[in-house]
Amino acid sequence: SILIAVPGGYQTLTPIHQPHPVATSSSSSSGIAYQITVLADHLHEISPMLGSVPDLGLGLMLWEENMVLVTDASGAAVREPLQLLMSPLALTSAGMFIVALCDDGIHVFDRTSSKEVQHIDFAHDDAYVRMQQRLPTAADDAGRAIVMATTQAVFRLEPIAIEQQVRELLKRKRFDQALDLIAATPAPLDQEQDQQQQQQQRGSLEASTGSQIRSTEPQIRSDHPSWQQIALAQAGLLLLLECEFEAGLGVLESLPVDVWQPCQLFGLFPGVTARWSSKVPNRSYWGLHGHHIPDLQQLVTDMLELRAATAPRQQQQQSGTTTPSSSSSSPEPAEFHVLVQ
Repeated sequence: SILIAVPGGYQTLTPIHQPHPVATSSSSSSGIAYQITVLADHLHEISPMLGSVPDLGLGLMLWEENMVLVTDASGAAVREPLQLLMSPLALTSAGMFIVALCDDGIHVFDRTSSKEVQHIDFAHDDAYVRMQQRLPTAADDAGRAIVMATTQAVFRLEPIAIEQQVRELLKRKRFDQALDLIAATPAPLDQEQDQQQQQQQRGSLEASTGSQIRSTEPQIRSDHPSWQQIALAQAGLLLLLECEFEAGLGVLESLPVDVWQPCQLFGLFPGVTARWSSKVPNRSYWGLHGHHIPDLQQLVTDMLELRAATAPRQQQQQSGTTTPSSSSSSPEPAEFHVLVQ
Protein backbone atom coordinates (compact mmCIF):
# COMPACT_ATOMS: atom_id res chain seq x y z
CA SER A 1 0.00 0.00 0.00
CA ILE A 2 0.92 3.64 -0.45
CA LEU A 3 0.15 6.20 2.27
CA ILE A 4 -1.21 9.52 0.96
CA ALA A 5 -1.60 12.79 2.86
CA VAL A 6 -4.65 14.80 1.78
CA PRO A 7 -6.31 17.91 3.24
CA GLY A 8 -7.96 16.86 6.49
CA GLY A 9 -6.44 13.42 6.81
CA TYR A 10 -4.85 10.38 5.18
CA GLN A 11 -5.66 7.69 2.64
CA THR A 12 -4.08 4.47 1.40
CA LEU A 13 -3.73 3.38 -2.21
CA THR A 14 -3.76 -0.42 -2.34
CA PRO A 15 -3.30 -2.59 -5.46
CA ILE A 16 -5.92 -5.31 -5.96
CA HIS A 17 -5.88 -8.16 -8.45
CA GLN A 18 -8.86 -8.74 -10.69
CA PRO A 19 -9.44 -12.32 -11.86
CA HIS A 20 -11.12 -11.05 -15.04
CA PRO A 21 -9.62 -7.68 -16.00
CA VAL A 22 -11.95 -5.14 -17.49
CA ALA A 23 -10.68 -2.29 -19.61
CA THR A 24 -11.45 0.72 -17.42
CA SER A 25 -9.59 3.85 -16.45
CA SER A 26 -8.77 2.35 -13.01
CA SER A 27 -7.30 -0.96 -14.22
CA SER A 28 -4.60 -2.17 -16.54
CA SER A 29 -4.31 -5.07 -18.95
CA SER A 30 -2.40 -7.05 -16.30
CA GLY A 31 -5.48 -7.26 -14.11
CA ILE A 32 -4.22 -4.89 -11.38
CA ALA A 33 -6.48 -2.14 -10.05
CA TYR A 34 -6.12 0.23 -7.11
CA GLN A 35 -8.42 0.79 -4.19
CA ILE A 36 -8.48 3.97 -2.11
CA THR A 37 -9.19 3.62 1.61
CA VAL A 38 -9.83 6.64 3.81
CA LEU A 39 -7.92 6.40 7.09
CA ALA A 40 -8.99 9.79 8.46
CA ASP A 41 -10.78 12.85 7.09
CA HIS A 42 -11.38 14.81 10.29
CA LEU A 43 -7.88 16.16 11.02
CA HIS A 44 -8.59 19.75 10.09
CA GLU A 45 -6.60 21.27 12.97
CA ILE A 46 -3.27 20.05 11.57
CA SER A 47 -1.54 20.01 8.22
CA PRO A 48 -1.11 16.28 7.42
CA MET A 49 2.51 15.16 7.09
CA LEU A 50 4.12 11.82 6.20
CA GLY A 51 7.56 10.29 6.58
CA SER A 52 8.96 6.79 6.26
CA VAL A 53 11.39 4.19 7.57
CA PRO A 54 12.16 2.49 4.23
CA ASP A 55 14.16 -0.53 5.40
CA LEU A 56 11.36 -1.57 7.79
CA GLY A 57 8.49 -0.63 5.49
CA LEU A 58 7.06 1.73 8.14
CA GLY A 59 5.29 5.05 7.75
CA LEU A 60 5.38 8.17 9.94
CA MET A 61 2.04 9.95 10.20
CA LEU A 62 1.40 13.23 12.01
CA TRP A 63 -1.86 12.54 13.86
CA GLU A 64 -2.00 15.40 16.34
CA GLU A 65 -0.01 18.60 16.59
CA ASN A 66 2.49 16.96 18.92
CA MET A 67 2.02 13.23 18.20
CA VAL A 68 3.37 11.10 15.34
CA LEU A 69 2.12 7.58 14.65
CA VAL A 70 4.51 4.85 13.47
CA THR A 71 2.47 2.69 11.11
CA ASP A 72 2.72 -0.17 8.65
CA ALA A 73 1.90 0.22 4.96
CA SER A 74 -1.83 -0.08 5.65
CA GLY A 75 -1.79 2.81 8.12
CA ALA A 76 -2.16 0.70 11.29
CA ALA A 77 -0.04 1.81 14.25
CA VAL A 78 2.69 -0.74 15.07
CA ARG A 79 4.85 1.17 17.57
CA GLU A 80 4.39 3.58 20.43
CA PRO A 81 3.70 7.09 19.07
CA LEU A 82 6.38 9.75 19.05
CA GLN A 83 5.65 12.61 21.45
CA LEU A 84 6.72 16.13 20.48
CA LEU A 85 6.37 19.58 22.02
CA MET A 86 5.21 21.16 18.76
CA SER A 87 4.23 20.31 15.23
CA PRO A 88 7.20 19.06 13.15
CA LEU A 89 8.57 20.65 10.00
CA ALA A 90 9.66 17.29 8.58
CA LEU A 91 9.65 13.57 9.46
CA THR A 92 12.35 11.20 8.26
CA SER A 93 14.74 8.45 9.40
CA ALA A 94 18.40 7.44 9.27
CA GLY A 95 20.15 4.38 10.62
CA MET A 96 18.37 3.06 13.71
CA PHE A 97 16.64 6.36 14.40
CA ILE A 98 13.56 8.38 13.50
CA VAL A 99 14.12 12.11 13.19
CA ALA A 100 11.59 14.90 13.68
CA LEU A 101 12.72 18.40 12.68
CA CYS A 102 10.93 21.17 14.58
CA ASP A 103 11.29 24.89 15.20
CA ASP A 104 12.87 24.13 18.59
CA GLY A 105 15.52 21.79 17.13
CA ILE A 106 16.04 18.25 15.91
CA HIS A 107 14.49 15.40 17.90
CA VAL A 108 16.01 11.92 17.51
CA PHE A 109 13.97 8.86 18.52
CA ASP A 110 14.87 5.20 18.84
CA ARG A 111 12.86 3.54 16.09
CA THR A 112 12.17 0.43 18.20
CA SER A 113 11.06 1.95 21.50
CA SER A 114 9.91 5.38 20.17
CA LYS A 115 11.82 7.03 23.04
CA GLU A 116 13.63 10.29 22.42
CA VAL A 117 17.37 9.70 22.73
CA GLN A 118 18.81 13.02 21.60
CA HIS A 119 17.91 16.66 21.04
CA ILE A 120 20.06 18.86 18.78
CA ASP A 121 19.75 22.62 18.89
CA PHE A 122 19.10 23.81 15.34
CA ALA A 123 17.69 27.20 14.36
CA HIS A 124 16.83 27.41 10.67
CA ASP A 125 16.03 31.16 10.87
CA ASP A 126 14.32 30.98 7.49
CA ALA A 127 11.26 33.03 6.57
CA TYR A 128 10.18 30.56 3.87
CA VAL A 129 10.30 27.58 6.24
CA ARG A 130 8.46 29.58 8.88
CA MET A 131 5.73 30.55 6.43
CA GLN A 132 5.29 27.10 4.84
CA GLN A 133 5.81 25.16 8.10
CA ARG A 134 7.84 22.69 6.07
CA LEU A 135 11.58 22.04 5.92
CA PRO A 136 12.68 20.28 2.70
CA THR A 137 14.59 17.10 3.56
CA ALA A 138 15.90 14.00 1.82
CA ALA A 139 17.48 10.78 3.11
CA ASP A 140 19.43 8.10 1.29
CA ASP A 141 18.12 4.52 1.32
CA ALA A 142 21.17 3.26 3.21
CA GLY A 143 20.36 5.55 6.16
CA ARG A 144 23.77 7.21 6.11
CA ALA A 145 22.63 10.83 6.13
CA ILE A 146 19.73 13.28 6.05
CA VAL A 147 19.97 16.46 3.98
CA MET A 148 18.06 19.58 5.03
CA ALA A 149 17.71 22.67 2.85
CA THR A 150 16.91 26.28 3.69
CA THR A 151 17.13 29.32 1.42
CA GLN A 152 20.59 30.11 2.82
CA ALA A 153 22.32 26.74 3.24
CA VAL A 154 22.17 22.97 2.94
CA PHE A 155 22.83 20.87 6.06
CA ARG A 156 23.78 17.22 6.34
CA LEU A 157 22.71 15.29 9.43
CA GLU A 158 24.87 12.20 9.91
CA PRO A 159 24.36 9.36 12.38
CA ILE A 160 27.45 8.46 14.39
CA ALA A 161 28.56 4.83 14.18
CA ILE A 162 26.95 2.55 16.79
CA GLU A 163 30.40 1.30 17.82
CA GLN A 164 31.51 4.83 18.64
CA GLN A 165 28.33 5.47 20.63
CA VAL A 166 28.90 2.33 22.70
CA ARG A 167 32.48 3.34 23.37
CA GLU A 168 31.39 6.78 24.61
CA LEU A 169 28.70 5.25 26.83
CA LEU A 170 31.25 2.92 28.42
CA LYS A 171 33.62 5.84 29.01
CA ARG A 172 30.81 7.58 30.91
CA LYS A 173 30.02 4.35 32.84
CA ARG A 174 26.51 4.15 31.41
CA PHE A 175 26.68 0.39 31.23
CA ASP A 176 22.96 -0.37 30.92
CA GLN A 177 22.60 1.93 27.91
CA ALA A 178 25.72 0.50 26.27
CA LEU A 179 24.57 -3.10 26.73
CA ASP A 180 21.12 -2.29 25.38
CA LEU A 181 22.67 -0.68 22.29
CA ILE A 182 24.94 -3.69 21.71
CA ALA A 183 21.99 -6.07 22.01
CA ALA A 184 19.96 -4.02 19.52
CA THR A 185 22.72 -4.08 16.88
CA PRO A 186 22.83 -7.07 14.49
CA ALA A 187 26.08 -9.02 14.69
CA PRO A 188 28.11 -8.83 11.47
CA LEU A 189 29.05 -12.52 11.69
CA ASP A 190 25.50 -13.77 11.08
CA GLN A 191 25.94 -14.07 7.31
CA GLU A 192 29.24 -15.93 7.66
CA GLN A 193 27.73 -18.34 10.16
CA ASP A 194 24.79 -18.97 7.84
CA GLN A 195 27.20 -19.88 5.05
CA GLN A 196 29.07 -22.24 7.37
CA GLN A 197 25.82 -23.86 8.43
CA GLN A 198 24.88 -24.38 4.78
CA GLN A 199 28.27 -26.00 4.17
CA GLN A 200 27.72 -28.20 7.20
CA GLN A 201 24.35 -29.30 5.85
CA ARG A 202 25.90 -30.12 2.45
CA GLY A 203 28.68 -31.99 4.25
CA SER A 204 26.15 -34.06 6.20
CA LEU A 205 24.43 -35.00 2.94
CA GLU A 206 27.73 -36.11 1.40
CA ALA A 207 28.58 -38.11 4.53
CA SER A 208 25.32 -40.02 4.24
CA THR A 209 26.36 -41.18 0.75
CA GLY A 210 29.70 -42.51 1.96
CA SER A 211 31.95 -39.54 1.23
CA GLN A 212 34.59 -38.52 3.74
CA ILE A 213 34.44 -34.87 4.74
CA ARG A 214 36.06 -32.60 7.26
CA SER A 215 34.10 -30.98 10.07
CA THR A 216 32.61 -27.61 9.11
CA GLU A 217 31.53 -26.62 12.61
CA PRO A 218 31.04 -22.83 12.75
CA GLN A 219 34.03 -21.16 14.38
CA ILE A 220 34.76 -17.56 15.34
CA ARG A 221 38.29 -16.49 14.54
CA SER A 222 39.98 -15.21 17.68
CA ASP A 223 42.03 -12.70 15.65
CA HIS A 224 38.92 -11.11 14.14
CA PRO A 225 36.22 -10.86 16.83
CA SER A 226 33.26 -8.63 16.09
CA TRP A 227 33.15 -5.19 17.66
CA GLN A 228 30.12 -6.33 19.65
CA GLN A 229 32.20 -9.06 21.28
CA ILE A 230 35.01 -6.63 22.02
CA ALA A 231 32.50 -4.16 23.50
CA LEU A 232 30.96 -6.85 25.71
CA ALA A 233 34.37 -7.92 27.00
CA GLN A 234 35.23 -4.28 27.69
CA ALA A 235 31.91 -3.70 29.46
CA GLY A 236 32.39 -6.80 31.62
CA LEU A 237 35.86 -5.67 32.71
CA LEU A 238 34.68 -2.15 33.51
CA LEU A 239 31.80 -3.54 35.58
CA LEU A 240 34.30 -5.62 37.58
CA LEU A 241 36.39 -2.50 38.21
CA GLU A 242 33.23 -0.84 39.58
CA CYS A 243 32.83 -3.83 41.94
CA GLU A 244 29.69 -4.86 40.06
CA PHE A 245 30.89 -8.45 40.11
CA GLU A 246 27.64 -10.27 39.38
CA ALA A 247 26.80 -8.05 36.39
CA GLY A 248 30.37 -8.10 35.06
CA LEU A 249 30.75 -11.88 35.24
CA GLY A 250 27.32 -12.29 33.66
CA VAL A 251 28.47 -10.31 30.63
CA LEU A 252 31.81 -12.13 30.37
CA GLU A 253 30.19 -15.56 30.61
CA SER A 254 28.19 -14.81 27.45
CA LEU A 255 31.38 -14.56 25.36
CA PRO A 256 33.08 -17.46 23.54
CA VAL A 257 36.44 -18.63 24.90
CA ASP A 258 38.16 -17.35 21.75
CA VAL A 259 37.29 -13.83 22.90
CA TRP A 260 37.38 -14.14 26.68
CA GLN A 261 38.97 -16.70 29.02
CA PRO A 262 38.56 -16.97 32.82
CA CYS A 263 42.35 -16.96 33.24
CA GLN A 264 42.28 -13.28 32.29
CA LEU A 265 41.00 -12.66 35.83
CA PHE A 266 44.20 -14.04 37.40
CA GLY A 267 45.29 -10.45 38.04
CA LEU A 268 42.67 -10.23 40.80
CA PHE A 269 44.54 -12.89 42.79
CA PRO A 270 48.27 -12.30 42.22
CA GLY A 271 49.24 -14.15 45.39
CA VAL A 272 48.07 -17.52 44.10
CA THR A 273 48.27 -17.05 40.31
CA ALA A 274 51.71 -15.47 39.90
CA ARG A 275 53.30 -18.58 38.38
CA TRP A 276 50.70 -18.64 35.58
CA SER A 277 50.48 -14.90 34.91
CA SER A 278 53.05 -14.99 32.09
CA LYS A 279 50.85 -17.44 30.15
CA VAL A 280 47.66 -15.37 30.39
CA PRO A 281 46.51 -13.85 27.04
CA ASN A 282 47.13 -10.11 26.98
CA ARG A 283 44.01 -8.58 25.41
CA SER A 284 43.47 -4.87 25.75
CA TYR A 285 40.12 -4.72 23.83
CA TRP A 286 39.41 -0.96 23.74
CA GLY A 287 41.86 -0.26 26.56
CA LEU A 288 39.27 1.50 28.74
CA HIS A 289 40.15 -0.65 31.78
CA GLY A 290 43.87 0.19 31.71
CA HIS A 291 46.80 -2.11 31.01
CA HIS A 292 46.02 -4.72 33.65
CA ILE A 293 43.42 -5.80 36.20
CA PRO A 294 44.31 -4.63 39.73
CA ASP A 295 44.55 -6.81 42.81
CA LEU A 296 41.09 -7.59 44.18
CA GLN A 297 41.95 -6.37 47.67
CA GLN A 298 43.28 -3.07 46.32
CA LEU A 299 40.26 -2.74 44.03
CA VAL A 300 37.79 -3.10 46.91
CA THR A 301 39.82 -0.77 49.14
CA ASP A 302 39.89 1.95 46.49
CA MET A 303 36.16 1.60 45.88
CA LEU A 304 35.36 1.92 49.60
CA GLU A 305 37.55 5.02 49.88
CA LEU A 306 35.86 6.55 46.84
CA ARG A 307 32.39 5.93 48.25
CA ALA A 308 33.40 7.35 51.61
CA ALA A 309 34.80 10.48 49.94
CA THR A 310 31.70 11.05 47.82
CA ALA A 311 29.14 10.26 50.55
CA PRO A 312 29.02 13.85 51.97
CA ARG A 313 28.50 15.28 48.48
CA GLN A 314 25.67 12.83 47.79
CA GLN A 315 24.03 13.76 51.10
CA GLN A 316 24.26 17.45 50.17
CA GLN A 317 22.61 16.78 46.83
CA GLN A 318 19.79 14.86 48.50
CA SER A 319 19.23 17.72 50.95
CA GLY A 320 19.12 20.26 48.14
CA THR A 321 22.59 21.76 48.68
CA THR A 322 24.89 21.45 45.68
CA THR A 323 28.50 22.39 45.10
CA PRO A 324 29.74 23.98 41.88
CA SER A 325 31.49 20.76 40.84
CA SER A 326 28.38 18.65 41.29
CA SER A 327 25.98 20.95 39.47
CA SER A 328 27.36 20.20 36.02
CA SER A 329 26.34 17.09 34.17
CA SER A 330 28.24 15.24 31.47
CA PRO A 331 26.78 15.65 27.99
CA GLU A 332 24.77 12.95 26.30
CA PRO A 333 26.63 10.89 23.69
CA ALA A 334 25.75 12.23 20.25
CA GLU A 335 23.90 9.92 17.91
CA PHE A 336 23.98 12.59 15.18
CA HIS A 337 25.95 15.66 14.30
CA VAL A 338 25.13 18.44 11.83
CA LEU A 339 27.45 19.61 9.06
CA VAL A 340 26.94 22.80 7.09
CA GLN A 341 27.45 22.41 3.34
